[in-house]
Amino acid sequence: MAKLAPSTLDSEMLQERLDANLKMEQWQSYRCRLVTPMYGGGVKAGEVDVDMPIRATEIRGQLRFWWRLLNRNLDSKTMFQQEREIWGGLGDEQSLAASMVVIKLSEFSNPNLAACATYPPGKSFPKWADWANAYALFPAQGKAAKGVVEQEPAKLAREGLSFELHIRYRNLPKDAAKQEQICQSVSEAFRWWATFGGMGARTRRGLGAVEIENLSEKQLFKYVTAAEVACAGMQLAIRKPARKNALEAWQQAVNAMRDFRQGEEVGRNKGQQANRPGRSRWPEPASIRKAVGVHRIKMGEKGEISFSPTPDTEIAFPRAAFGLPIIFHFQNEKTDKKSDPGDTQLTPVIDGKDKERMASPLILRPYRTVDGWYPAALKLPEENLLRMDLKLENSGKGRNSNLPKITTAGKWWPQDNSSKASKAAMIHPMKDRGNDALSAFLKYFEENSTGSAVQSAVVVEKTEQTWEKAQVKFNRSNGALTVEKDGKSATAIKPASDVILNDLSPNAQQKIKTGQFFRATATIKGSELLKLEEAK
Repeated sequence: MAKLAPSTLDSEMLQERLDANLKMEQWQSYRCRLVTPMYGGGVKAGEVDVDMPIRATEIRGQLRFWWRLLNRNLDSKTMFQQEREIWGGLGDEQSLAASMVVIKLSEFSNPNLAACATYPPGKSFPKWADWANAYALFPAQGKAAKGVVEQEPAKLAREGLSFELHIRYRNLPKDAAKQEQICQSVSEAFRWWATFGGMGARTRRGLGAVEIENLSEKQLFKYVTAAEVACAGMQLAIRKPARKNALEAWQQAVNAMRDFRQGEEVGRNKGQQANRPGRSRWPEPASIRKAVGVHRIKMGEKGEISFSPTPDTEIAFPRAAFGLPIIFHFQNEKTDKKSDPGDTQLTPVIDGKDKERMASPLILRPYRTVDGWYPAALKLPEENLLRMDLKLENSGKGRNSNLPKITTAGKWWPQDNSSKASKAAMIHPMKDRGNDALSAFLKYFEENSTGSAVQSAVVVEKTEQTWEKAQVKFNRSNGALTVEKDGKSATAIKPASDVILNDLSPNAQQKIKTGQFFRATATIKGSELLKLEEAK
């Protein structure tokens, strides 16, 4: 006698999981196209490999970074276990783990390599190509002295390079719910990389950005929305209006950072002579003069001009928040009575250990929407930023006798809000914009924007809708609820997600929070989840 299937078995759920398992074993294919120049990415630093301009291992490494970022709220033990399980790790014969994520690249177009700058005959300063950005690409400018080129500017892969990217999974666990959780987390990491990441070097300054076309599902690629950024505990600033192409949007995003830090009438005063910048409006120069104990005395037409810090000058390095190291070079003249300090650099000291660099928590790049490409700035989580110490030390030919010096956490920038506000009010670029350099920059970035609200790259309805049998997912790291139906999704973040959950039965809550397969009727508006109703 044949056994009967349990009456509680959900045949629709089983079919969906069978389809999902088959999909996981198949290649998911995407067409990728560079929309900003790519710097480096080859075996040799700063060079593009013509035969293999983009490597699958690099993309997998990028996805791993975004996966870690999106799952940062897991405890360290769980994070280590899950990361190793999904992405692999080194070890002995017993602990060696292979990645579950398999990436294959194909169908490359021929890369168009072009020098980002040239040195005119007899000149020691480069002339930049119109498509390049000097502020983003200063490491690629090469080197010349007294009109002799010692190192040619780097060649970059120009925008337009295209290729196909294929992803599939292997050795997934047998548990269907765990399979789904792993694949969903990797899929999210891929979306974030496609929206805010890139390839090659200096991706946080927008180089190597890509546009994605979904070849497997024949539908618009779902770029990360501003609401999803907020849900993930990050901040997205967009400068309107939309630009005609991604390259222009990238240039505008990077130039906003340049102007905020160094631009005339923003980051510094207007210079009195052509090609001679005015004095900085940031406190770092005065802080270095005070720390080193020397300052410039310039001989002017009406006598001496002193660059001495005032007696009440306090050490402050707010721009350390933008990333380290920072190299400082003062302009001196032979006619000066006294000179400013020699070259110095600011480096991080984390947990008592000297570090060479700290990656910038800001990503500047073009952001894809329905309307086109916008200049965008994404602020990554930076909870530990103010806990590090800073070391001021000599750089290059700098020979300042009383360096290095350590400025401890809380001294280079305050940690309490009242002191932050007081200090920020005295720094021109930050005044009335924010209590730290990152917040102030994001406010500056959005100033003078014009046009209507920015829409995501997927057109969404603005009226309330009802989705029958929508699949419900719970993000344990931040408490967000997401529903999915026919390739669309909607999300509720805390505290709204708590209210929605509390309206459900204890059994439904337990299933959702433990990652079990669960369907419900969802009320949504745009990309926002408003309500869930259990099947009766």
